[in-house]
Amino acid sequence: MTATEGDANLTSDTGSIDTTNGTITATQGAVNLTADAGDITTADITSTEGDANLTSDTGDINTTNGKITASEGAANLTATEGSVTTADVEAQTIELQANDNLTTANVTTEGAANLTATEGSITTADVEAQTVELQANDNLTTANVTSTEGDANLTSATGSINTSNGKITASESAANLTANQGSVTTGDVEAQTVQVEGNDNITTANVTSTNGVINVTSESGSIASGDLTAKGETPDSGVTLNAPGNITTGNIDTSSETDQGGAIALNSETGAIQSGDLTSSGATGGGDVTVSAPNTITTGNIDCSSSNGNGCAIALTSETGDITTGNLNSSGASGGGSQTIATLNQIILGELNSSSISGSPGRITINNPQPEFREQAPGIELTFINAQGLPTPVGTLPPETGLIDITTDGYFRATGTFPSQTGVQASIATGGDPIIIRHGGGSALDPFEVGNPEQNGTAGAITNGNGFTGTIAPLQSFTRPVRQDNIQIIPRQPSTSNLPFNTIYPNLSFTTQISDADLEITTLDSVLTDAFSGYLGPKPDLEITTLDSVLTDAFSGYLGPKPSVNNPADAPKILAQIEKQTGVKPAFMYATFVGGRLELRMVSAQNKKIVSLPDVTQETIVQTATKLRREITNPIKRRTTSYLEPAQQLYKWLIAPLEAELEAQGIQNLVFIMDNGLRSLPVAALHDGQNFLVEKYSVGLMPSLSITDTSYKNIQEAPVLAMGVASVSDLAKELNLSPLPAVPLELQTIESIRDGETFLNEKVTLETLKSQSQDATIVHLATHGEFKSGPLENSYILLWNDLLRLDQLRELGWNERRTPIELLILSACRTAVGDENAELGFAGLAVQAGAKSALSSLWYVSDEGTSGLMTEFYRKLQTAPIKSEALRQAQLAMLKGEVRLEGGQLRGSGQPVPLPSTLESQGDQSLSHPYYWAAFTMIGSPW
Repeated sequence: MTATEGDANLTSDTGSIDTTNGTITATQGAVNLTADAGDITTADITSTEGDANLTSDTGDINTTNGKITASEGAANLTATEGSVTTADVEAQTIELQANDNLTTANVTTEGAANLTATEGSITTADVEAQTVELQANDNLTTANVTSTEGDANLTSATGSINTSNGKITASESAANLTANQGSVTTGDVEAQTVQVEGNDNITTANVTSTNGVINVTSESGSIASGDLTAKGETPDSGVTLNAPGNITTGNIDTSSETDQGGAIALNSETGAIQSGDLTSSGATGGGDVTVSAPNTITTGNIDCSSSNGNGCAIALTSETGDITTGNLNSSGASGGGSQTIATLNQIILGELNSSSISGSPGRITINNPQPEFREQAPGIELTFINAQGLPTPVGTLPPETGLIDITTDGYFRATGTFPSQTGVQASIATGGDPIIIRHGGGSALDPFEVGNPEQNGTAGAITNGNGFTGTIAPLQSFTRPVRQDNIQIIPRQPSTSNLPFNTIYPNLSFTTQISDADLEITTLDSVLTDAFSGYLGPKPDLEITTLDSVLTDAFSGYLGPKPSVNNPADAPKILAQIEKQTGVKPAFMYATFVGGRLELRMVSAQNKKIVSLPDVTQETIVQTATKLRREITNPIKRRTTSYLEPAQQLYKWLIAPLEAELEAQGIQNLVFIMDNGLRSLPVAALHDGQNFLVEKYSVGLMPSLSITDTSYKNIQEAPVLAMGVASVSDLAKELNLSPLPAVPLELQTIESIRDGETFLNEKVTLETLKSQSQDATIVHLATHGEFKSGPLENSYILLWNDLLRLDQLRELGWNERRTPIELLILSACRTAVGDENAELGFAGLAVQAGAKSALSSLWYVSDEGTSGLMTEFYRKLQTAPIKSEALRQAQLAMLKGEVRLEGGQLRGSGQPVPLPSTLESQGDQSLSHPYYWAAFTMIGSPW
């Protein structure tokens, strides 16, 4: 049956409709089949431009002998009192409604797919639609279910849901599965958020939430799942499982590389819990991990640590079951998270780490005491406990408790060791906080032994980080309560637990031989010191750590709090790693003022050297630095060398005292970390009388090591997002800012050297910068920028119709990216001379923006100078191993006259570039004076 111009209509008022012997086609209209009192049975039905409507008021609908196609319209099948059974159905939207059972082959639509069995069950093959709604009164069974834009909702009112033969996907929205009175069984599920609710047991394969939470709840049964992954990169991307019965899962991962990890919560009301690894670590903070069950708890490793923020809390609680885990890590750069493990039965754990590099550690509490003391009570076994960090504030810990607080009526065993901050091999360590161990031994048969974990004790030392006086060293044995510093070891046996403490003192496990009884006291003290160092290890480099912390505080006070990225004590390791990765040998150069006098510290991968210059005051050196900048930037002195006198004097103060050490070690890259008054110094222009500093070393300016991302990535072939404002907008006129006529040339040249996108003038908006920069590796802004005195918001970068103020940089979202911007370039900036806030803004630019490195200028450089340097910089960046070396090579090319204006062209190491008319008229010109190249400074990581 074919209807070429209108609808194809078949209606039976009293009987059935059967078209299985032929096809029905409507080329321009709809197909309408209506059986008021009977069944509908069909072969192929095709409506090329209209709907396909099949309605049976009292009978069934069966289209298994053919396919229903409504390529431009809807497929609507309704069996008001009967069932619906179909072969494939394909239409713009699909509505299948049955009173009884609904059974389909593949269902495909670009719109919504709504399948309803009011009193029966639903069984489908694959379903693919913009949104999917499956509602059954009884069981619901599917293969693959794919919702391309909206939710995928599967609901059974009285039966069970089974999707184990396929995968449920809702890539842009939620997947919601609800069995109000039955069980839920699924294959893989992937959606932005996932909600699974069942009255009975819930069994899933792997479940992935791409931008939200995973919630699985059983009202009266158990939960068994594969791996659960919530990767929304937000603190809300958590996983929660609740059931009265047992909970069994694979690995659960809610970690975030850019944000805070999501929380993980597993709760069984009457059963046991068994899981794989639980990971909720995050760049800015970890997510809490809570596991609670009355019976046994068994997990893999648990990690809720944070590389930049606070670790979060771990809580494992059982009423009467054993607790067995892998390693527990709640450490955080700015603060560790607490760990609480409690039950009445045995506890077996791995390595426990709640430490912090720059903040307080998390408290660790492990308890399995019995209601009444009894012999052979279950004990506690673990590998070691690392709760090192800054001491917790006074009053934080409850009275009569420890930062590490352990209570058991059985034996306590710490079977492993790790190197503590003081160098001792420890089984338990804090950073000054108290340690209390309450154990079930205490007799001559089961003493607590430091150095022997075989029965009751630790493999290594117990230390609170207070050097020798705060360390109980192996091998020592205790049968009664003892105290050393704020470390307590207390037997729980009624016969010994109430005895007074024995105060013990440091005990060395070695003997020092002194051959001459007449040794002078200084020699004797040296021998004893060596003995302590031999056991406890060398004293850590607290000096650099403290100094870097002071410099960090200056930036945090102006720019706002910044998370710690590195431990300054690791400076030699960081430098050694950079040398290994790049082949360039770097060193940190601290220039600070102590009591108003200059002090220099050089730190390399091999050693450090400190030089004090008591005759060089802060006032003198800042005045000389200001003079250098004034001499370089004075336009009437552009053809002179008046800058040499202050440049050479500054070299004598800042470089010469360490020069021999730098040369002896073959240092190639200097990373300056400097005090107020020196952060706007053009260090590349310092001069030894023969050469500029940049002729010997590549140089960079780092605000502080603690807050700078020093990880290395090769960007020799990275694309560039280049944006520039050449013309004077209304906003620029209000600010009396001049045009930058060479900016189009600058962008064109970058485009000829590198892949990427360019935007000019009115296209340079805040919205464009936000959207285009989210995946950028290098961002180049050729526009006015001002680092001014006063509050942070006074400094800005000019966009076409807006000012991007320094306090708004984080609104660009660069700090939240999975991978940071490697390099931000501001080619037309200026920094106020002699102002501390302006210096902080300039030197902290990369950190504030969320970029690893920033290349910016200290003063406005002429168009020809900027074009020359930027062109050469991008050329050198193609081969240079590190960013600051590419800058150095570009500066040297200008200094040596290799980059110059000649014959109406910009000449350098590559093809000559024709100049715009505004620059062509200036004639031939050298760019060798420091004015043209010394302003450009690599800020942040120079690598």
